[in-house]
Amino acid sequence: MKFQLRPHQVQMLDATFSNDKGTIVCPTGGGKTLVEIENARRFLTPGKVVLQVSPQHVLSKQIFREFSYHLEDVNFMWRQISSEPETIHRRSQG
Repeated sequence: MKFQLRPHQVQMLDATFSNDKGTIVCPTGGGKTLVEIENARRFLTPGKVVLQVSPQHVLSKQIFREFSYHLEDVNFMWRQISSEPETIHRRSQG
């Protein structure tokens, strides 16, 4: 982990571990993406899928960069699908 979660982020992450589903709600800049990345880390294993939905292509690119940076030690594949002609992807490292 390249960052230290703040106490409110730890509470959000803990809530994801103890619930099957839910929504992370926090103000802009509150660290939702970092919580999402750490939550996804436990599912990024062979045979598992993590679905991340973004309302805008530009936001999808930003989240892709964050996942790639913070999860560079994890072997996973990322594929962005949208109506935009540009696609972004990260192939598995294995």
